[in-house]
Amino acid sequence: MSGGPKDIEQPGNIQTEVQAGDEQQADDDVKGMTLKGATRENSKLRRELKAMHAEVEALRAIGDARAYATRGAIEWARSHPSDPLAAEALALAIDGWRWSACNDGPKSDLPRRAFALLHRQFPQSEWAMRTKYWYD
Repeated sequence: MSGGPKDIEQPGNIQTEVQAGDEQQADDDVKGMTLKGATRENSKLRRELKAMHAEVEALRAIGDARAYATRGAIEWARSHPSDPLAAEALALAIDGWRWSACNDGPKSDLPRRAFALLHRQFPQSEWAMRTKYWYD
């Protein structure tokens, strides 16, 4: 091979540009992950892990993607009743219930509500004419 990075050209000798002492610091951080008390070496990692867990919990609180998208489309259509893009958003959200694999959990009335809003607010739109059914 020619013209590529050195670590790709010589796979037996993979080297990255690491400052002296960085490898030891990284090893210490990984070892420190199992410690219960925060140490200077792993306090940054602990902060990052705590932030990651908070983000995961926030995503869980939102719920599944199809419900999130459908709620957003309904809110958008209600706040922008003359926007033709709202009709498209509703139709695509409704269609998302047909193709998504999120079939666990209780049934939702969101696709029915989006369908009713689409046909009430945008009855002559291309999107209303294309969207003949709602899916639960």
